[in-house]
Amino acid sequence: MAWARRRSPRGWACRWRRSSATSPRRCCCAALPIDAVSGLSPSSAIPLAVRKQAVTWLVELQSATADEDTHRRWRQWRDADLTHAQAWARVAAFGDTLQSLPPHIAQAALQAPSSAARRKALKTLALLIGVGGAGWLTAQTPWRAWSADHVTGVGERATLALEDGTEVQMNAGSALNVRYTAGARRLQLLRGEILVTTARDPQGRPFSVDTEQGNARALGTRYLVRQLADHSAVTVFEGAVELRPARAGQPRRIEAGQQASYSSVVVDPPQPADDAASAWVDGMLVAQDMPLPVFLEALDRYREGRLYCAPDAAHLTVSGTYPLADADRVLALLQTTLPVTVDHYTRYWTTVSLKKIEKK
Repeated sequence: MAWARRRSPRGWACRWRRSSATSPRRCCCAALPIDAVSGLSPSSAIPLAVRKQAVTWLVELQSATADEDTHRRWRQWRDADLTHAQAWARVAAFGDTLQSLPPHIAQAALQAPSSAARRKALKTLALLIGVGGAGWLTAQTPWRAWSADHVTGVGERATLALEDGTEVQMNAGSALNVRYTAGARRLQLLRGEILVTTARDPQGRPFSVDTEQGNARALGTRYLVRQLADHSAVTVFEGAVELRPARAGQPRRIEAGQQASYSSVVVDPPQPADDAASAWVDGMLVAQDMPLPVFLEALDRYREGRLYCAPDAAHLTVSGTYPLADADRVLALLQTTLPVTVDHYTRYWTTVSLKKIEKK
């Protein structure tokens, strides 16, 4: 399938005519009046609900089942209100960007209307269309993660065998790009956690993992890389890794049996490695005096919704071995081993807080 551009006789640049060798389709958006485009409202003036409707119509019009009735209903919607026309204009204005949607996102958007993946795809598109212009750049972090080459969802792990024989194991909730060129082998870890076992490259190309904070170059190694909220962390099991912050600072070599965190400007002094850091590969979470917020963050990858640690429980630590396959069971077990209460406020929001002591 290809996306072709044509210019309407009324001056409206339509970027969304679907064409293919087997199923040509006429333009999905008739020309809009010039005043609807020139009077385009700022994104804040177009309600999110309207932007979502515009994106939904975009997807519907690209569907193989779109017919004349679909186009008629779309035109009725577009012409019913100026904000509808403006939202549609913004959709078309993002045409060049939306053309490059990765296949898995396009497929999610085209799923059945009741699909959760479709709802997520349409909402994300609507939000991105809303930010517009320079705002698109600031919205790219979650978008880049979602549109990465390889993505794992809640409770999902994956093993990748790369072309040079390198093996990459992805933890749940991770996103990764693979960028192999003639001169380098690079991975871009956009979110989550990976365990890399590098292979010797016949071409002698260096191997490294990029995170938001910097670069972790392998020196014949097996190592774990985590992208956290405000820093990255590396644990080296075999060989060595050279950490280089993105902005400034001196690179630091981390040897086997060591781990270190780093920001975009500095690498922290290495510490003894946590041998259980990669236990998730075997479906386990092993904790030894692990701060409760860190424990819950790791567990959060394996259950739907948001798992939140209340400030009054943040000082607690967790020890033990827990199966990741049943996160709710782990939460129930915490209530028997720690003085905490687990409150499910909604299906998607759970808080772990310090248990209140009743006064007699």
